[in-house]
Amino acid sequence: MKIIAICGSPRKGNTYSVLDNIKKNFPDIDFKILMLKDLNFEMCKGCYSCVMRGEEKCPLKDDRDMLVKKMTEADGVIFSSPVHSHMVSAFMKNFFDRFGYLAHRPQFFDKYSMSLTTGSGYGAEFALQYMDKMAKVFGFEVVPSLNLNIRSGKQSEQAVQKNKEKTIATF
Repeated sequence: MKIIAICGSPRKGNTYSVLDNIKKNFPDIDFKILMLKDLNFEMCKGCYSCVMRGEEKCPLKDDRDMLVKKMTEADGVIFSSPVHSHMVSAFMKNFFDRFGYLAHRPQFFDKYSMSLTTGSGYGAEFALQYMDKMAKVFGFEVVPSLNLNIRSGKQSEQAVQKNKEKTIATF
């Protein structure tokens, strides 16, 4: 099985750590984490060329096609983001904007997706609903999403273990 995780975090913090835990706990799965912050992935210009004239007409020439290829090759995709101001991060929002044409030409009907957020509890439901909705319009079969509440600052070992168990139980 091949899974890719698209991480919308601006740093390798809590969201990345959760994904890395999944990778470590399931060594038999071909699991790759793609950090949007590390890719050549420009901001959407909102020109609508991809929708009206075809995605090949997008004026931005960056790693978008590589991401499509990785999603196409995978059996499943995890869309992951920290919750910023009651919503997904700017990196994840831009990801969905750049792939907006897929709402008009979905192509991932034979793929599964899961949405995962980390945060302190506020806004996670909106972020998860948004990511699940976008995955559905892209054609993905959406499995139950996961939010992990992570308190700011140093976590207790008990909280770390509880989140780890919750993550493993989901898979």
